[in-house]
Amino acid sequence: MFAELETKAQSASKVKLIGSWRRLLVLIGSFAIVGSATWCFLLRMPEKNISRSVPLSPVEIRLRDELRADVHTLAVEIGERNMARYPQLNAAADFIENSFSRSGLRSRRDTYELDGRACHNIEAEIRGARPEILLVAAHYDSVFGSPGANDNGSGVAAMLALARRFAGKPADQTLRFVAFVNEEPPYFQTNGQLCLRRTLQSSRRSNFRHDQFGNDRVFFGRAAIANLSDSSNWRILSPDG
Repeated sequence: MFAELETKAQSASKVKLIGSWRRLLVLIGSFAIVGSATWCFLLRMPEKNISRSVPLSPVEIRLRDELRADVHTLAVEIGERNMARYPQLNAAADFIENSFSRSGLRSRRDTYELDGRACHNIEAEIRGARPEILLVAAHYDSVFGSPGANDNGSGVAAMLALARRFAGKPADQTLRFVAFVNEEPPYFQTNGQLCLRRTLQSSRRSNFRHDQFGNDRVFFGRAAIANLSDSSNWRILSPDG
């Protein structure tokens, strides 16, 4: 009798153990499915794969080379540029100012002091027929420890490309191009950002801020180049817009 009860108890224990393992396997499988789905979602790129895209047009090739050259200057020749690399920060400001000048635009420096050193937001303007101001801006400093190719050499290159293409042309509304400094932490709440805020408030219609214009797979991919090279994308800025 006792042997029979012991056998039944052992059988019941085995059933419970098998049930526990099954529940554990189901739980692990559920976590694996959810984890895999989340991983795929986080890694999925929003754009289509452009490895087989149509070749760039001559206009797009010239723009691509122009963008690459500007990013190379900022990220490779100048490199990391922030308050810890103050000479490089000033070199970037000089490069942007000279780029505006070579485009035929007159620039000015909105200078303020941070930690006893002068910092400069750089503005260039194309006066329009109407009082509205359209602001195109990009920060030119880089985060600590980074040469800042994408963040934000790419944004500065895009802003300069637009400035070159509108320079010397009549504009309906005023176009103000601003390269501002010290956007990266820990300086984004400093006096320079207050200067930028005043500039933003003075722009009565629209603001376009370029930040990280490249993408992780193809730096200055076809979509980005087409958006800048196709004049139909600028009609909001043009006298005919």
